[in-house]
Amino acid sequence: MLSGELPIMESAYTEGTKSLIIMRVDFPDYTGERVSFTTLSNLVQSMNTFWRDMSYDKAGWASVGSGSDVTPTLRLPLDSSNYESLGRCARRHVRRPRRRVTIWATTSSTWW
Repeated sequence: MLSGELPIMESAYTEGTKSLIIMRVDFPDYTGERVSFTTLSNLVQSMNTFWRDMSYDKAGWASVGSGSDVTPTLRLPLDSSNYESLGRCARRHVRRPRRRVTIWATTSSTWW
C-alpha cells in the first residue's frame, strides 16, 4: 500500500469460500439422462480451482460434502413444455437434458 491510500476491506459477499446446492431435476415426460453425483462433485472442484486462480485465492467454492451439496433428482410436477415460458434459461435446460443442473450460491442464510 502506498502512503495516502486507504486500505481495502474484505467483503464476505465477494471473498471467502461459498457453498453451493446443485438441484438435479427431471420431468414426467422427460426422464432419465441424469447427471451423476461424481460428475457434479468434479464440476464443483473444477469451479473452485478456476475461481481461486482468477481471484488470487480470495474466493472459491466448498467441495461437495464439505459445505456444498447435490440433491437427488427431483421430479417436477408438470411436463417439460410447461416450463418453457419461464424464460430463456429454463428453455435451455429443457432442450439439453444432459445439462439440467440448477446451482444456487449461498452465504450464511442469504440466497442469490
